[in-house]
Amino acid sequence: MQIAKELMHPNTVRIYDFGTTKGTMYLVMEYLEGRELAHDLDQGPLSFRRAGVLGLQLLDGLAEAHALDVIHRDLKPGNLFLTVDRRGREMLKILDFGIAKSLGDDLPEITRTGQLVGTARYIPPEIIAGADVKKTTDIYAAGLILWEMVTGHKIFDAPSIREILDFHESMPVLLPYALANHPLAAVITKATEKDPGDRYADAEEMHADMVAANPHGWDDIVATGPDVEVALERMYAAVGLSYHNDKRTTEAEAIAFPPSATKQKQE
Repeated sequence: MQIAKELMHPNTVRIYDFGTTKGTMYLVMEYLEGRELAHDLDQGPLSFRRAGVLGLQLLDGLAEAHALDVIHRDLKPGNLFLTVDRRGREMLKILDFGIAKSLGDDLPEITRTGQLVGTARYIPPEIIAGADVKKTTDIYAAGLILWEMVTGHKIFDAPSIREILDFHESMPVLLPYALANHPLAAVITKATEKDPGDRYADAEEMHADMVAANPHGWDDIVATGPDVEVALERMYAAVGLSYHNDKRTTEAEAIAFPPSATKQKQE
């Protein structure tokens, strides 16, 4: 929690104090009114322009953390809060740095102790395979969140955690045709590469590409349902499956889950 207290960016929720009194832990944080990004995504896709603007805010806040060598490790729509600033403009806040990791600490990597930490739908394939957590871990999650913003669908949806983890390793991230030639497409594609070496190195680099793409000047185009369905059908077909639009994850997405849920690699 001390890590979170050091973060002061306006797109990150402020932690003012924490501790224990009479055996009870307490946390004093910034008061926010609004809703989780997940709520808006349940209503359907965002316009490309709105997704770009919110994506910039996410990356700007995350860039401060990365500059301090802090990795969030659990970025997801449920940890992103939408509120308004004093002028009534929409503002995104990053929540829950509770499992954040500092690259400078001496704690053992979670994957070495037999557990993955994070939310299954946003964990990159190299972490599933046992690699160390890096800034590219957050970049992968940010790219998937951007994909969900413009499609209004959950990425890598499946009935079990194990299937979701398998999808991270094998299923390509494809975009609706309406987005194929849009400046945001290249950003999402690079952020969600399977090989972390092919992604942006950190949030600052990804933010710079988003700024160059100029989301403030984008039209308020919204991907249509049929266009998104075609993209999902192509993704599932790439791993030999058929997509059904009534697919929903039924198994709880735990913050920590045992390695038995991960794919057993065949030698």
